[in-house]
Amino acid sequence: MKVAIDIDGTLNDNVPYIYKQVKKFAKKEGIKISYNPKEYDFCKKYGYTEEIDNKFWEEEIWNYASGIKQKRNASKIVKKLKDEDNEIVILTARYLANQQNEDGQRMRNCVVSWLNKNNIYFDKIIYVGENNSKLEAFLKNKCDILIDDKVEHVKEISPYKFVICMVEPYNKEVEFGQNVVKCKNWKQVYRAIKNYQKEQNEN
Repeated sequence: MKVAIDIDGTLNDNVPYIYKQVKKFAKKEGIKISYNPKEYDFCKKYGYTEEIDNKFWEEEIWNYASGIKQKRNASKIVKKLKDEDNEIVILTARYLANQQNEDGQRMRNCVVSWLNKNNIYFDKIIYVGENNSKLEAFLKNKCDILIDDKVEHVKEISPYKFVICMVEPYNKEVEFGQNVVKCKNWKQVYRAIKNYQKEQNEN
């Protein structure tokens, strides 16, 4: 099977990392922030303006791209899936990565470097625009499974194919329909894929 895997919030552990960095930034800038973990949008999550959010990411983006940690067992499970003859497609809407300019190339280099540094295997990487749909790229590349944390991506692809939603505070309470399994960690992801493949073989 062809397994499409998101990066931010799925392969990497971005929620605690970003919260820690936002707190440092707010202290440095003398800004008061709030924290609503159920919100996905950063301005709503931290209670600050879009201008402040842009300033934060201007300072943080390249440190984030190279320094964030992978989620526990991510590389181990991805390798196991590959060893079992699954094709691994990285399907990411990472900021800047689809742009055809110097920053876009720099971000794509960061993505590849991060995957290699963390021993995360991939056969192919597909970049879509930030906040854009992944559906067209997913279907065009004939993927069978999506692993993602973003509610919109889960909802748009689940009517067509099996989706694993990586649980984070902003999607924990969302009710999805058929074809979606929520997983809290990569060991659960592996079990969900094996169960799905078993069902497909039996049908």
